[in-house]
Amino acid sequence: MTSSALRLSALAGLVLLLLAACAKAPEAPPPAPAPPPAAKTNLVAGAERSPHFEDVSQHLELGGVLYGFVDVDGDALALARQTQAAAKTAVTFNPQLSMFAKQDFKELFTMMGFDDIKAIGVSSVRESGGLYRNRTFLYTPAGRQGLLAVFGGAPAAFTTVRMAPADADFFCEHEVDLKAVYDTVEAVVAKVNGPEAATSFRDQARRAGAAAGISLLDLLQGLKGRVTFFSQLQADRTVPLPGVANVVLPGVRFVLRIEHAGPALRPLVKVASTGEIAAREGTATVYPLHGGGDQPGQPAVVAFEGSTFYAASSQAFLTECLERSSGGLDTVPAFKADLADLGPTGNGLTWMTPTLFESLRTLAARNPNAPPPFRNLLDLLAISIPESSAPLLSVRTNLPDGILIRSHWNRSLKADLALITIYNPVSLGLLSAMAIPAIQKVRANSQSVGVVKNLTALHNAAEAYCIAHQVDECTYDQIVGPGLLVPEITPLAGEDYRTLTYRKGWALAIRLPDGRRFIYPPSGLPYVRPPLPAGTSLKENRPTPGRRPAPAPTPPAASSEFGLNPADQGVYENLRILHDAAEKYYAQTGTAFVTYEQLVGPGKLVPLLELVHGENYRTLLFKQGRPLRLHLPDGREVVYPAPDEEK
Repeated sequence: MTSSALRLSALAGLVLLLLAACAKAPEAPPPAPAPPPAAKTNLVAGAERSPHFEDVSQHLELGGVLYGFVDVDGDALALARQTQAAAKTAVTFNPQLSMFAKQDFKELFTMMGFDDIKAIGVSSVRESGGLYRNRTFLYTPAGRQGLLAVFGGAPAAFTTVRMAPADADFFCEHEVDLKAVYDTVEAVVAKVNGPEAATSFRDQARRAGAAAGISLLDLLQGLKGRVTFFSQLQADRTVPLPGVANVVLPGVRFVLRIEHAGPALRPLVKVASTGEIAAREGTATVYPLHGGGDQPGQPAVVAFEGSTFYAASSQAFLTECLERSSGGLDTVPAFKADLADLGPTGNGLTWMTPTLFESLRTLAARNPNAPPPFRNLLDLLAISIPESSAPLLSVRTNLPDGILIRSHWNRSLKADLALITIYNPVSLGLLSAMAIPAIQKVRANSQSVGVVKNLTALHNAAEAYCIAHQVDECTYDQIVGPGLLVPEITPLAGEDYRTLTYRKGWALAIRLPDGRRFIYPPSGLPYVRPPLPAGTSLKENRPTPGRRPAPAPTPPAASSEFGLNPADQGVYENLRILHDAAEKYYAQTGTAFVTYEQLVGPGKLVPLLELVHGENYRTLLFKQGRPLRLHLPDGREVVYPAPDEEK
């Protein structure tokens, strides 16, 4: 074929190609969507994975600025074994720890609920508005016992939100169960030190708060419910800070509401109120207090509505909140939106506004003339308070398998991660180390109660035996044993009651191996020093130069280290009364000295003091931290408190 023919064939092919291109092509099917990229997160194999990982992760959000998971299952009991081993080792250096080392630490840790938390998870996601969506989950699949029971029971609606004004700057409603906490502590005390120690612990809790007319025990036993507090800052009002010159705080209106605390706190009315019923608002009875209101002429108040206790900055504000049926915090759009996102029910809720943070940051600027130390504190506060352009809300919810805390906050949980890591064996070990001295103190107090109880039984038995048999003295074996006056005596700290002298009319005293000394009757064992020989220095008990010491007179027959003539017991009792009155005077006045005339007389701490041997108590030197020393007319010296040993 010639070149012309080739060119003609090529041209024909090109024409056919162009014609084919102009023809309508059939529609092609749409391309399939690109498959999503394969997940890059690889979990360890099932056998290697924590059995709690999935249960915790379902409550968290993965992929934000923070995700954390820690399995602590068994860590608390492992720590209990380590602590018990350490206690047994410590006994070789300190035998007094023997009772403590015998305890079952695993049982104690379980009683306190340390083993209830099996795992912890946290997550933080940064939202478009700059806030963070935070979550914390404490995994407790078997429930919450012991100290963890403080978080309450099943979640419920936050019913008191409507009481707070729409412009409230702070609001919190939290369920607490302090009764469960107290019951746990009492059970631990009974386990460690016996039922008598638990009874003593309960009695101390019952007496605590007596000065305010209440019983701490009753308050703790009744405080099982929701506690609500909300406040509203008053921008146009400031109040002076009590006790600090040139410092003012923003005025504030507030209401405190505590469910089931009314019966325990009602005695406060007799102490704190003016004693008159101000008004009855619905079913609430309101009592005014002595000042402290949110407006001039409007005192703060307390109120009772059934078993619910209220405290408020004024009767007017309390009435406004109790009668509010609409327009409260629950109608604020930002609050409603956040609560709908985090959950309308729960066991705890906290709400804070930017105004609150701004008010705290500007305290230093409001107090330019504050004392330098306090000004430094305000400057530090201004630096530490975070900025927030939006309200913050946090909700705590008790779930069947744990405690979930969700929040819209102005920072992620990175800053709080250190607090969460408190639940680890090392930190628990430190906490246990700090708790051991407290438990030892409780144990020592329990021993004290038991020793005094033993001495009381022995003293009364000895007196009864001497009277019945018309003798002046008896032995331990004559009064203690099966069928005798005291069937059994159990030593509490290695003491030996057989070494005591049981003499009619004498007090019993015993010294424990650790040096503590106990006396019964309490006023029955002053330390009686025989009269000093003539020419002897009282300070050093040495002959004064130039004078010959005279023979020491024989001390009265009815005095020794462990016994005292009943007549001398009255002297010792007088010294105890004066010593206690002086200590009270020091505490009330902040001084370290006092005179007899300032203590004794009508209307004073000691209205009357009866003399026993014609002794002169005006010669006493009263100084804080020093014992009282009284010289009797026969030359003897009586000292209170009694020294551990004769100097």
